[in-house]
Amino acid sequence: MVVLALETATRRGSVALWIDGTLHAERGDSTRTHGERLPGELMTLLEAHHCSMQAVDLFAVIGGPGSFTGLRVGIATIQGLALTSGRSVVVVPTLEAMAVAYRDIDREAGGGGARHADSAHDPLIVPCLDGQRGDVFFAAWRASTLDRHEFDAGEAVIAPSVGRPADLREQLGAHDLTGAPILIGDGAVRHASSFEGLGVTIQDLNTPLAGVAASVAARRSDRAVSPHALRPMYIRRPDAVLARERAGLSTR
Repeated sequence: MVVLALETATRRGSVALWIDGTLHAERGDSTRTHGERLPGELMTLLEAHHCSMQAVDLFAVIGGPGSFTGLRVGIATIQGLALTSGRSVVVVPTLEAMAVAYRDIDREAGGGGARHADSAHDPLIVPCLDGQRGDVFFAAWRASTLDRHEFDAGEAVIAPSVGRPADLREQLGAHDLTGAPILIGDGAVRHASSFEGLGVTIQDLNTPLAGVAASVAARRSDRAVSPHALRPMYIRRPDAVLARERAGLSTR
């Protein structure tokens, strides 16, 4: 199976190509916008691995939350390619992809992931994506949930949300923290001081999320949808709408 994947939820973004079990993933160029780089980065990746667009069996995309403009560009790019080639698309939510990336890093480091599954101190894994303007996008799953290859929306201890770091701290305080929460991602790093005293572990995450999307799509092709069905998962309303509200203008 050949899967071509894209992530534009972050400024740098990433692209990935899965070819029969071998993953090739690359980070993007943060000095240029997604609109300037796409679909060129995808085409360059295909050419580098002697693969044609016609050979792609399935597309994957990180669906959000994240940069409003970035998500629009990414979804539109994958939608156009999938429509042209008559292929389906697997959409992987950003925060879920971050949690899967942490699980894979943990396993590679010898943690094994499943070490948490039978523990009475099963920690919360809390992806935190910097939402700019002092906000973070966040969610939380128990570590034992990450041992499975898929997520169920009902398994989230904290549903995907957006708010101030203080909002996340409050939500964490409402749960049993017998196992120290593990906060991952640039949002956690940037606002680390907001979580002092909770006994949390904070870890940055530099994994290309497009690679996670490609891997998830390869093993969960049953998640695929028609390109017509693609919708960004914003969580937060667009900046333009919020700006109009702050200015006291109608949003109609």
